[in-house]
Amino acid sequence: MSDPQTWGRSHTQSLRYSHLFTNNMQDPMKLLLKVYSKIMRYFLSDKIFVCSGYGEYFMMIERFKISLPGNPILVEVGSLDGRDSIQLSKHFDCHVHCFEPNPVQIPKVLKNISDAGLHDRITLYPFAISCEPGVVDFWYSGENNPGASSLYQLSDNHEVRDHTSAHDQIRMSAECIRLDDWMDANEVTRIDLLFMDCQGSELQVLKSLGSKIDKIDNLILEGQFVQLYDDTPTIWEINDFLVNRGFELLSKNLIKIPGMKFNNFYYKRS
Repeated sequence: MSDPQTWGRSHTQSLRYSHLFTNNMQDPMKLLLKVYSKIMRYFLSDKIFVCSGYGEYFMMIERFKISLPGNPILVEVGSLDGRDSIQLSKHFDCHVHCFEPNPVQIPKVLKNISDAGLHDRITLYPFAISCEPGVVDFWYSGENNPGASSLYQLSDNHEVRDHTSAHDQIRMSAECIRLDDWMDANEVTRIDLLFMDCQGSELQVLKSLGSKIDKIDNLILEGQFVQLYDDTPTIWEINDFLVNRGFELLSKNLIKIPGMKFNNFYYKRS
């Protein structure tokens, strides 16, 4: 959703507010809220795990000491450029199945996989995952931040307009498939780690598993605290869905820091 960022006192960082003052002189309340948000993130970062951007999955794997069985099966939904799949394929020395429907990004994913010499260990599927198979609208957010592209249109809600208004919305199309159908077609009987960053489609991905959600052991996903996309669930709705199906939130970070719009969460089947 945004450029890679992490917050924590272990990082060399400073609270740089000068750009906030110059960019927000016409809206003092907006400026005050941004400063307050940054201060709160700084003081709460040691207590609440926060991460986003490239390397977010690996960061969570290290933080929560996620271990997988030998020859694990990994699936990524929303690969963007393939770098996370590459990183985890190397870390676990395994095959990764990754999904990316954005026609602009697909050549970049393939090139990065080839440059990494992992074309035999990472398989790209040019599909989106949803409950309903078929061709749908896909909204490309532009080359400045293609990671905000989605099956859903960006929200114009005043609470998130400062974030969503910065992105383009270029209508494209994408083909959707169900994840349980893919598992059947490829004789995949289990998924040891499902990781996804799919801009509001997370619950659709989970529901597309049907009864095969019982075959998922570890799950890392990005969830939104506020609706960044129209008609999409927040992390609380996703959390209820997962807890009711036997998952436990091990990252213990279902807390909204002021100003934070999304975070990554780690669930494990209990």
